[in-house]
Formats: sequence, structure tokens, C-alpha cells
Amino acid sequence: MEWLGVVMGVVAGVVWTFLMLTVYKHLYMPTLGMRYIALMAVLMGTVMGLVFAVARWG
Repeated sequence: MEWLGVVMGVVAGVVWTFLMLTVYKHLYMPTLGMRYIALMAVLMGTVMGLVFAVARWG
């Protein structure tokens, strides 16, 4: 079930990053595009999920 942990980590990372970027957009950069935010959230979330998985089972 290790892959499940990886998937959960990635999903949590994507959601958390997306929320942080959305808050940042509203507070500081209203011109920041949602497509850019979504792309960054997926990239950062995937990295965070993989790091989390490696730290847990590595």
C-alpha cells in the first residue's frame, strides 16, 4: 500500500499548495493567473508528495 501513501501525499501537497497560492493571489497578486496557480500547485504538490514518500519509506 506504499503507492497509496504516495498518492495521498501528492494530493495533499497539491491541495495545500493550491490553497496557499490562492490566498497569496488574493492578498498580494490579483493579476496572477489561475492556470499558472494550478500548474504550480500540481508541480509543487507532486514534489512534496514524493519527498514525503521517500522520507517515510526511504
